[in-house]
Amino acid sequence: MLILLASVMMGLIWLDSYLTRPDQGVIGDDYPGAGIVVRSKQLHFWLPETVRELASPLSQVQTLRDHKDLRRFLESRHQESLRYAVTTRAYQANGGHSDITFIRRPYEDPHYFQEFLDILAGSGGKLDGNTVADFLGASVHIISKERLNRSLSEMITERQVW
Repeated sequence: MLILLASVMMGLIWLDSYLTRPDQGVIGDDYPGAGIVVRSKQLHFWLPETVRELASPLSQVQTLRDHKDLRRFLESRHQESLRYAVTTRAYQANGGHSDITFIRRPYEDPHYFQEFLDILAGSGGKLDGNTVADFLGASVHIISKERLNRSLSEMITERQVW
């Protein structure tokens, strides 16, 4: 009886170690650190047409020292709901990458205050795409007021057709 019990215990120990042993195959996307972002790059800026209007009084833009000044600037132009998007490519340790689009709300979020000032300074009131792209190092896409008024599902469907 003791030998049988010892044999069963040894079998269970072997089975447990076999089932919980890490895979020793080819390293894939599941190895530790595979999805860690090692660097990122801004690819696209999606700006509404209203940025042209905001950038035209450039002297006032240059006097914006902090987020409170920006809030007052946007309030005076009734642009509290202004938003733009940034598509960023994140390069991963495993050699892959992923593109993520972030929606920025400059009135609400002070974290991207300098980025928004750079956009305004880069556009200088003439938002032709090349000026801002040269300044920011990313391609710039102007979103018309008509497109901004569409529902999110319509915009996603339209983008899939592009």
